[in-house]
Amino acid sequence: MFPYMPHDEAPAECVWRAERNLEAMGDDFRRAERPFLNAIEQTIHTLCDTGRASSESAGVQYFLGCRSAVLESNVVGQLTESRGTNEDRR
Repeated sequence: MFPYMPHDEAPAECVWRAERNLEAMGDDFRRAERPFLNAIEQTIHTLCDTGRASSESAGVQYFLGCRSAVLESNVVGQLTESRGTNEDRR
């Protein structure tokens, strides 16, 4: 739906610094995302309410793609690990 876009291909209005310091990186990411937050949240609500959502904004698409990638790599991975494989349950 909102595919991940590599950091170096982000729209100019979405530029943030991938710092080595995690706190600084998070602060700069939130700074870059802030102008898009209302539209991001509206798009998420539309998706939850209707099962479909889209956005014409390249910034909204970029940040939703980032969120999706984080959820997929962290949350889904953790759920899979915590449930184990089918063989583990036998």
